[in-house]
Amino acid sequence: MYSRRGLAPQETSGAVRATNVTFKAGHVTRKKRGEVIGQRGGFRGCCVWFTGLSGAGKTTLSFALEDYLCARGIPSYGLDGDNIRTGE
Repeated sequence: MYSRRGLAPQETSGAVRATNVTFKAGHVTRKKRGEVIGQRGGFRGCCVWFTGLSGAGKTTLSFALEDYLCARGIPSYGLDGDNIRTGE
């Protein structure tokens, strides 16, 4: 079985694992995120979705925005597609 990009996935414990997915660590620590939660009463929330070509800087920009918002007391969490696919 091959992926769309023609790369053969690795098989581990019966699950197919892609070889072109890499984990990227964010800059906001769990401790910092915990300090921010509850600071701004009434924050309703929103979703910011970055789209673009591979390697365009979506992950870098989204983690920078997460860091910026948390530094100003605004709860935020960055979800990166590769991180979700790796399960970490």
